[in-house]
Amino acid sequence: MNTLQDPIQTRMNELHFEQALELLNQIPIQERSWKDEYRTGICLGALYQWTRARAAFEKALSLASTPSDRSEVLLRLGYYDIQTSHLDSAREKLDQAKSSLPESRYPELYFYLALLEYESGRIDQGLSQARAALEFNSKESIKSRCEAAALMGDLYSAKGELNQAVVSYQQALSLADGYPENWRALRKALVLNNLADVYEQFEQYDEAGTAYQNAWKQMEKVSDDQITDLNGYRLELLCSMANFQALTDHFEECRSLPEKAEPLVKTLKDPLPLYWKSRIDYIGGLNELYSEKPMVQPFEKLFEAWKLQSEFLKRSPASSKEYLGKAAYYAAYCYDPALADGISQEDLYQQALTEFRKCSFKDPDFFDYSIASIENELATLKRESDPEEAMKEYHQSLNDFYRITDAHPDDVEAWLSICAVLLNLMSMLDEDLVFSEGHPLLEKFESALEVLERLKDMDRPVQDALDHLLEQDLLRKKLPRALMRLYTEHRKVPLN
Repeated sequence: MNTLQDPIQTRMNELHFEQALELLNQIPIQERSWKDEYRTGICLGALYQWTRARAAFEKALSLASTPSDRSEVLLRLGYYDIQTSHLDSAREKLDQAKSSLPESRYPELYFYLALLEYESGRIDQGLSQARAALEFNSKESIKSRCEAAALMGDLYSAKGELNQAVVSYQQALSLADGYPENWRALRKALVLNNLADVYEQFEQYDEAGTAYQNAWKQMEKVSDDQITDLNGYRLELLCSMANFQALTDHFEECRSLPEKAEPLVKTLKDPLPLYWKSRIDYIGGLNELYSEKPMVQPFEKLFEAWKLQSEFLKRSPASSKEYLGKAAYYAAYCYDPALADGISQEDLYQQALTEFRKCSFKDPDFFDYSIASIENELATLKRESDPEEAMKEYHQSLNDFYRITDAHPDDVEAWLSICAVLLNLMSMLDEDLVFSEGHPLLEKFESALEVLERLKDMDRPVQDALDHLLEQDLLRKKLPRALMRLYTEHRKVPLN
């Protein structure tokens, strides 16, 4: 069956994994080498058949007779473990692989190590490994170097360094010129999609819109329909663009997503339709949530997205739970108990909190703020049933918001949220605590107001916060002088 080896590798190079797997299956079991099992594992992984892929890699490892061959298999097993979130196992396998790995495979190793550090939340270490991959210059290493450059864009984005992220994505685009012709434009489309997402993250919407347009132009150049999961890549870009439309108030354009996406979803094999239907409902829910004139109840779509994503993850454990957390978060935010099928608002917030804490390093500005907000919401939900736990949650939320302002001293939303949490804490004080804890909380409240007063257009929010403070009956009764002084010094309208 040696005559099959070159056709198999050619089809794998072209991302024709179904065709490559058909050829591999023609090789009798008794004649299969470690390389055949190794390639089978790669093909099965590309087809999301994770259990069968692991079994093939393990078989390849048992058949590999030389240290170099074993290192190749361990290298790929390490990557597989990263994809399936077995990070400790991945680190062990990659360390083992390095001992006998040919130097020509080092760029791939360094890329995997960079990805491992990224998924572990070790951003600087990830950048160091990605740079090591880019130090090589061989033709054989061009894919690993392109992947490393694109990953550097993600890593710099996580550090809040937009300019460096853009440079890295541009480097990845340049390296993509060395990809096989049939999917060169696809790789560029995916890099541009990441670039657009980063511009979006930094609120540079004009640049994001241009990057999305360029990404779609590249996607339209892809004509090889034999590429494995090509429609999945198309869906990724369509969903990203629709999410951007919702964010930038192009609500009608976003509502066209199902019409564009559903024909592509129908071409996919289980369980992938569950994932994409979830993404489509999630974006549709956000679109209605942002719209001043929603066409449907946002919770209905967001809750359906959460249910579909939950079912998908049962059948595809390798996938990230980031979207599960986001669907839970926004569903909890616009919660409707009549449509919730017995799932509580607290359950949804708690799941979002769990998943956000795992991936907060990927987008600290979004996730850190969301985590602190969820803690405040959970505390409010527990006020009656568990006041002691609610107080703990409020204090945790307050501390997390303060950490945000330490990094971003002029973050208006964080300071307004600090005022809100402090008001919640003060509303929970009883007569035994109002003197000992009331004054310190008022001092923190005043300090937050002073920051807001230094910022532009904050008169109305400051006055609103003071009005809410006056609603604290126990404070007005027990600490009238402190409230009168704070009120009169920070509000121009006299107290009646």
